[in-house]
Amino acid sequence: FTRDYNMINPSYFFNTAHKQPKHVGVQGGFIVVRPSLDIYQELRQQVLIGNFTEHAAWGGLGFGGFYGDQTIQGLWTYYYGSLISSTSSTGGGVGVELNRCYYNQMADNPIEVHPKTNKTYCRTGVKLDECENCRDTDFQDIYSIHFTVCGKPWWCPRTMVNREEKYICGAFLARWYEVRQSLQAMWDGNGTAATTPYNITTNYTSNEWSLSYRQGICGQDGKGSYIPLQIPSAF
Repeated sequence: FTRDYNMINPSYFFNTAHKQPKHVGVQGGFIVVRPSLDIYQELRQQVLIGNFTEHAAWGGLGFGGFYGDQTIQGLWTYYYGSLISSTSSTGGGVGVELNRCYYNQMADNPIEVHPKTNKTYCRTGVKLDECENCRDTDFQDIYSIHFTVCGKPWWCPRTMVNREEKYICGAFLARWYEVRQSLQAMWDGNGTAATTPYNITTNYTSNEWSLSYRQGICGQDGKGSYIPLQIPSAF
């Protein structure tokens, strides 16, 4: 799994600089599991007994306070952050946090700015000179993408010309559109779809940006301009 450091309450950083928050929620967009009926039953039991309160969250231990804390993102954080190492009857099982710059990549901003002092902190709790910025990751090294910050491809996101994540988002979207075009070409019986290479380091103008990664799938910026797949009648 990966953790969602964007959902941390900023007060953690403002009160305790460079200190890792107590509980950072699991990001529900990427969870890989080895099936276990025992663990499933333990998770189910926690839900059935309602082991969550508004102020103390899961287990009364503060595993909450972030988006999705009453569901899988909070339950998973509690289970692998507390239960599995103490009361679990499974006798094993371990949760492994993966690097979110390579798995479940969201192009998120790792920096939090204090609203009064303008002092900056790294959301992962490390010092600024050790703060990894996922937006600088080589696209070829990324295993999986989560379309959140960049927007959904079928929303035909706007150009984001002045945003730091512009280039990595362009690469994310270009790859999605490429796969989408390949599927359409296969359905049409035309072989592999022609693609427009996207150079993540190129400083595109606004118009070139739009044309470079969309490959003719969006009529213009914004929701409502997406051109749907042409599904074969045989389906």
